[in-house]
Amino acid sequence: YLSTTFVLFAIWNIPMKILGLLPDFMGDWTVAFAFWNKLLPTVFYFLSGYLLRKLVKERFDFSEKKSNFTMFLFFTTPMAFFSQFFFCQYDVFTVFFMIFAMYYYFKKEMNKKDWLKFILLFAVATTFKYFAFLIFAILLLLKEKNVIKDILSLILGLLPAGLEAMFYIFTDRKAFVKSVFDFSALDYTNGFTLSLGEVSVNGLYVVILVIIAFSYFTVPKSFEENVGYSMFYSCGICFALFGLMLWHSQWIMFIVPFWVISVVINKYN
Repeated sequence: YLSTTFVLFAIWNIPMKILGLLPDFMGDWTVAFAFWNKLLPTVFYFLSGYLLRKLVKERFDFSEKKSNFTMFLFFTTPMAFFSQFFFCQYDVFTVFFMIFAMYYYFKKEMNKKDWLKFILLFAVATTFKYFAFLIFAILLLLKEKNVIKDILSLILGLLPAGLEAMFYIFTDRKAFVKSVFDFSALDYTNGFTLSLGEVSVNGLYVVILVIIAFSYFTVPKSFEENVGYSMFYSCGICFALFGLMLWHSQWIMFIVPFWVISVVINKYN
């Protein structure tokens, strides 16, 4: 994990520090300390559902009833509930900031401030889970067809993660490389590999690049089409990630916002 996760927990644990309840040694956790830290992702879980409700109500003009249904659907989707309350890990932070970013992205008349907020929030989401950058690229290329602006936006989307990495590379390179760049889960991206004689092709990379290319060459004719294609290609990215590579069970919460939105925008619902 990059430092954003640790900074967030450090801020959350200020009351523990004030009350003298922080453990002195790794793993020497009291019940109060453990439950206090499990509370933070739980709070983000409920904030994510509320924010999703706000998104569909204000951006998609859903009724009060349908907006509440969307929020309830998010809370009760097995993949979200399982990830949050069985593991209580940090994937919900990524989900929260992605939904927050989409709140500005799906504004019918975006201005420059909305665009910057969209980029910044996805950039923050990327510091929690790198997968978020792929969704950011999809949404960006679907709406913006100017190559120069796309490149600049992609750089901005990676800037916070890059700055965090550079800070540790120049201060404690060995520990950072061992704990982050050599993190065993990164090997999961080797995924589905086809051997073609002396050449090997990573199916995961191929599918992701094809979906990203399609998003750039797709030109939505209306706001509704933009929403539909956004969810279609985002679900495609999720298929590539969770269908063509190894993954940990709690990661599957990443899919939930796109599945839920895809369900509720269906004209038959």
